[in-house]
Amino acid sequence: TSTDYRVRVQGFVSQRVADNMGLSLQYHEESERMITTLSGRVVDQAALIGILNTLYGLGFTLLSFDINQ
Repeated sequence: TSTDYRVRVQGFVSQRVADNMGLSLQYHEESERMITTLSGRVVDQAALIGILNTLYGLGFTLLSFDINQ
């Protein structure tokens, strides 16, 4: 079953990257660093791992991810 997730990374994720992953994004600054929060419905854990691997491959530092309730 699909689940809504929220993934927070350090840095600026482009709209194009978020669109390719099917996620919405928001930006904010925290302790003088840019934080991107990506959120949306993920179809399964394999898709979640794909998203996390993509962000890692692009050099983003994962700050947190959780189920968005």
